[in-house]
Amino acid sequence: MRARRAFTLIELITVMAVTAILLTIIVVPVVQSFNLTRAGQGFADAQSKARTLIARVQREVNNAAAVRDNTNLAGMCAVHLPGLDRTDRRLLLPFSKLDIFPPAQGDPGARVGTAFIDPDTGKVDPTLKAPKGQAVLPVGAGDTMVRYFVALRDPFSPYNNPWVTYKNPGGGTWLAGTSGQDNLYVLYRAEVPVYKWVNIGGTPTRVVNSDYFYDLDRDADPNTSGPGYDDPDFMDPSVAYPAYATAMPYDPANKGAMVNNWLRAARIVTEISRYDMVLPEVNKSNGSVLFDASGNPVVSSTARFQPTRVSSEPSKGMLAVRSGEENDNAQKIGPDVYSTEHASWANATVQLWPSRVPTTWGAGDASAGAVRPAADPSVGSLVLRPGVTGSLVLSGVGGFTGDFFDAGAYMRMKSAGAAYPFTKAVMAGASTTPDLFLPVVPDPRSGKVLASFPIQEWGTDESVAWANRVPSSGADPGLDTGPAVTPADAFYKSGPDWYTFTGINERYARLWNQWEGLWPNPAQAPAKEGPFGVKRSIYLGEYPQWGSGNTMGPLSPGFGFHRASVTPGSDEVYGPDQTPGPNYGRLVRYTRVPNVESIPVGPNQYKINYVDRKEPDWAGLFGFGGVNYDPKVMNFTSFLSGVLQERYRAGYIELNSRFGEPIPAGNIFVAYRFQFTEPNDAVAVSYDSSELMEVVLTIHNYPQTTVPYPQIVTVRGTVAVRNAVR
Repeated sequence: MRARRAFTLIELITVMAVTAILLTIIVVPVVQSFNLTRAGQGFADAQSKARTLIARVQREVNNAAAVRDNTNLAGMCAVHLPGLDRTDRRLLLPFSKLDIFPPAQGDPGARVGTAFIDPDTGKVDPTLKAPKGQAVLPVGAGDTMVRYFVALRDPFSPYNNPWVTYKNPGGGTWLAGTSGQDNLYVLYRAEVPVYKWVNIGGTPTRVVNSDYFYDLDRDADPNTSGPGYDDPDFMDPSVAYPAYATAMPYDPANKGAMVNNWLRAARIVTEISRYDMVLPEVNKSNGSVLFDASGNPVVSSTARFQPTRVSSEPSKGMLAVRSGEENDNAQKIGPDVYSTEHASWANATVQLWPSRVPTTWGAGDASAGAVRPAADPSVGSLVLRPGVTGSLVLSGVGGFTGDFFDAGAYMRMKSAGAAYPFTKAVMAGASTTPDLFLPVVPDPRSGKVLASFPIQEWGTDESVAWANRVPSSGADPGLDTGPAVTPADAFYKSGPDWYTFTGINERYARLWNQWEGLWPNPAQAPAKEGPFGVKRSIYLGEYPQWGSGNTMGPLSPGFGFHRASVTPGSDEVYGPDQTPGPNYGRLVRYTRVPNVESIPVGPNQYKINYVDRKEPDWAGLFGFGGVNYDPKVMNFTSFLSGVLQERYRAGYIELNSRFGEPIPAGNIFVAYRFQFTEPNDAVAVSYDSSELMEVVLTIHNYPQTTVPYPQIVTVRGTVAVRNAVR
């Protein structure tokens, strides 16, 4: 017999080893290629889904009649995730919710009782929750609302993500017992009717749709009404109703019923599995989750509907008067409103660079009436920003210190109707540098910085009615006999000085009679009826607020505000009627005439200095000695200061100065707005604008458990919001 040959054991082992190596070389790359293919598919799928969602949101916002402002609580959704100690933590995700109001459609009156009529069939359809049909013109918001929001796929079960193995810094995993079906936070879209019709006492009545919203008319705050849009826990069945909601008729029996109503109306617009819209911050070196000081995980929503950030936008000043019109020093007038390109601000910071006052005062361009140069930006600026207590304060930084003006307190007092909010906001600060005092108030809704304030907000006596918080001449103008009347002639010439008077007319008469002797050289005294002549006038810096405890106004030199001026066009002057007839002496409103020397002031007329005017060289022109041009230093018993220089100050009002035409008995009242801005003041604003919505969608797709980290893709889109509402 022939001997049979076979492989030895060593040969078999060798072949098996070689085969194993070959299989490893061949199979492992094949498996890896499948993993990479799956990961690539996940990335492509995530990118496609994100782009589709962005386009849909942009289209809906563009076509909307209104979009709710989603800053602060209005745009937050509550999520529950384990903390450092693995206990449940409630976290609020900003900008994770967006409410859109489509245009009104159909006829809300086309119904029978509480049921709407379907315009397509002409029959009553009890399933219709809102009228349907063509858009109603002019376009307005309808009764339905589209809401995008982040919530658990199953709100009745805890968060479960078996695709990750995040760790705690102290050891162990962050998520305990992660197995089985995932329950991730997903992005929903729901369109729900905000109101519904119900029978109350047999009468169809339109009420807040309590299937989805609380009715704020029934809460404890009498100042709130309408649907409770801003509840961040509206998709959390573990958070109970407010106490007031349980007594509401037509409400669901429990919170779970409301959550189920939302689930029935909503559709998941990402995916029901493997897509997570909540991303924890993770230390990539060891895979552990990052926590804050309170032990809460640092997480963010990957669906963000947020206002666009605008940084340091130079605001545009709005001028009330153009140069050469209305006032002979109009180039000195500063804006009372600064506007930005976009409105609906959030998280705003206002930065101001006030123009600087001269180091020394003098005549002409060195006087208070000159336009001040812009400040050197390197010196520093004033910043209006959130303070420690949450209010806005105006504080100096970068080299100098300005006055504090609590703009947040001002806005709160203004909203609450408190008396004298401006004075109280000033008193809340420290007046250390009046030259730089530049109070402004941001108006986030309109996108403006407001720099003027009504004079009624200046004072201290809260018992005075709003209409009476204005400057007044405070005394009867007195009898203006003029120099031709012999009994008074000697009194006015030889009697008390011109500044000891009881009224406007008496002051005028005394100045008329003592005129030549008040000048350094009586022979060079100007004509009494010329530009430098005798005037009937009042000065707002000298007259107190009527009925406010003799409180002097912001134009008073005693406060030392070099920048104070009158807002053009805001002035209202009331006084006794100067024209003969049945209304003679009755209170009427006077008419303003341009403040130009060539235009005289007649009966029931006045001129006003909105800003300081350039002063002449009093020493060289008339021989006055010891002239002080500092606008905050005035002596009302000095002829130069109290008569001549007064005419160049903001708030000086010239009345009818014709000889023999006295002002009838009665007070003269002046209402106006005041401001502290000048033309070369610079204002820049950094803010988030809800007028320009940025939609940021980051998709986390977990392709399989062998891939340690998800496939992440971020897509951004920007859309203009035509009508943002609160």
